[in-house]
Amino acid sequence: MSNQPTTTARNRSANASITGYAYQFDLTTLEVLAADDQDTIVVEGCEDIDLERGAGQESVQCKYLAAAKYSLVGLRKPLLPMLRAFVEGRQCDYRLYVHYGNSAGVPETLTVKELKEALTEKKQNPPRTARHYKGIEDATLEAFLERFTIQPGPEFDQQQSQVRSALRTALAATAEDVRDLHYPKALSIVLDLAMQPSASQRRITRPEFITLLDKRPELYTRWHAEIVGADRMRTLLKRRIKTVGLLARDRRRLIVLAAPSTGAAAGLVKIGDLVQKLATADYGEGKLSSAKPWTVVYDAPEAEVLKLKRRLVDLGVAYHDGYETVRFSVDMFNRAPTINTSSGSQKSKSTSYDIRVVSVATYRAHRTQMEAPSVAISFSASHAGDFVDGDAIQTLDVPGTRPEDILDLLGGLK
Repeated sequence: MSNQPTTTARNRSANASITGYAYQFDLTTLEVLAADDQDTIVVEGCEDIDLERGAGQESVQCKYLAAAKYSLVGLRKPLLPMLRAFVEGRQCDYRLYVHYGNSAGVPETLTVKELKEALTEKKQNPPRTARHYKGIEDATLEAFLERFTIQPGPEFDQQQSQVRSALRTALAATAEDVRDLHYPKALSIVLDLAMQPSASQRRITRPEFITLLDKRPELYTRWHAEIVGADRMRTLLKRRIKTVGLLARDRRRLIVLAAPSTGAAAGLVKIGDLVQKLATADYGEGKLSSAKPWTVVYDAPEAEVLKLKRRLVDLGVAYHDGYETVRFSVDMFNRAPTINTSSGSQKSKSTSYDIRVVSVATYRAHRTQMEAPSVAISFSASHAGDFVDGDAIQTLDVPGTRPEDILDLLGGLK
């Protein structure tokens, strides 16, 4: 019989590990939000969470053991690194934050006798007893226990609710925004910190954390969609786009579109139809003369950009590209359209062009000279922030979105 764990057993182990990490990251968020502005939190420092306060330091180890019940023997693994760090000179407070499925009898701290029992291990092959406290004087064990506490943690869902409540308070946000936006982003921030190679890169303060949480642009990734669900994701995006006024027609709006990944001909038709909608839905003949044309940055090879422009000609869309295929002129590209109106009317009778279209390579090469947009939205792998300068410009990233879904997110552009 194989000694390897079954697939089911491995899956259970993996699920338990993932739950444990998520539980730890939730606790990290709670600790950051509860900290003073001057405190520093280190993710994955000496322990899972290190708290550096003016009055001292505390190292926190987090365990989620929903399938276990409290026992002294079960404390050995989390206790050993804490005790070793203390013996080696790390003079700080130590806290074991742990959730047991059966938490009956969990003490706040231990006696020296209980500590020794927890650190006593019965080994096999050959049979022997390992006393992991051997060589450490009782006075040192007592000194460690004076700085060691055990804190029972709530169940996973209960702690997650605490995190969402803390986020709602910290950001003065709605429960919906916390659920759909801020909680997934908080998890992402903590995960990103935990993956940094050096301790100095894994440090954060409460103000820094809040800034990252509340910062625009928002990055909506496939991972984010998996967290909140596809339908809720679309609802969230529509609400966000509407709330921050990304589609106001009197703003200078830039959109980054990716080349279709399937069926070149059919994909080009869809991209062309989308650009036609952008060009005519709320700009041009019969629309308010205060409206401004979109700028489309096409994230595609030069040949595909040319195909798109030819498609626009077929659709009767007058595009402006700064003479990109001849000799690109930034001044010409930045030139505002000529808009003619009827006498006494605020609506456009005609415009010199319907939309700006340029390749991603050209835009990036001349970005610093381009007229800065008020809004930049990217539906490609390229970040919208790569096309603008300054935090005052609103940006939004929604990678991997199909042309027909883009129309839906933009309200159909009716």
